[in-house]
Amino acid sequence: MARPIRPKKPNAKKRAAAAAAAAAAHDKKRHRGLRGWLARWRDATRRAEKRAITPSAVTPREPGGVVAINVKAISVLKGKDGLFRGAPDPTMLVAAWSVRPSTMKTVLRSVFRFRLKGALPAMGAPDVERVVSSSLKASKAVVMVVAVFEENSGEDIRALATALEDPEHLHLVDISSATPTAAPHVATVRECLADPALVDLSPRGIVLPSGDASRTRSDTWVGGGAVIVKRGHASHRLNVQSADGHQDWVVEFETRWR
Repeated sequence: MARPIRPKKPNAKKRAAAAAAAAAAHDKKRHRGLRGWLARWRDATRRAEKRAITPSAVTPREPGGVVAINVKAISVLKGKDGLFRGAPDPTMLVAAWSVRPSTMKTVLRSVFRFRLKGALPAMGAPDVERVVSSSLKASKAVVMVVAVFEENSGEDIRALATALEDPEHLHLVDISSATPTAAPHVATVRECLADPALVDLSPRGIVLPSGDASRTRSDTWVGGGAVIVKRGHASHRLNVQSADGHQDWVVEFETRWR
């Protein structure tokens, strides 16, 4: 007896491939010409509307960042490097502390040296133009001090740089507040936050546990200043003059808390 002829079963893989090829051909045809451009434009518009309707999760930016210092050229209006020793060697020491609710942390200490060109008055370019502090996470404010010297041996500058690592025992003196009958105002680093004059870079003396930083042995103290650094960008300028009248300089730099 002859076996009956059975119809072949449909091949699922072939049918899927054929359907995919037909869909691809349809999409290719659909995206041709003006109709294709309109179709793409509608799809893009729908996606944009969907993004606008769906609110995106915005993560609040945590307080922190760093402070960058950009040092400009120093202006030496008048200067002297001792008897018969020629032009001075300006040096600027900068230190900054992050003031937190319960602690203070040293975030920056750096020394800038300037090389003068030509006869006085002259400008001097810094050996390092830009420095960046360490992280300012959870910082309430940043207090910065500047000390300017006419460098000879460098011993006093190194000693002050080491002492500025400990802001807890440091005091800043508002020399301009001194009168013949009243002593100058003295404040700790934390108390400086309440001083409205420190919104700008203002002249200040520095007093350490070992004594007044201006009483040096080899390097000549020319002047100092302090400022409360704010978030964003600010320019600072300070005129410093030595007690003997031989040095009259202007230092300028910019701070950016970002």
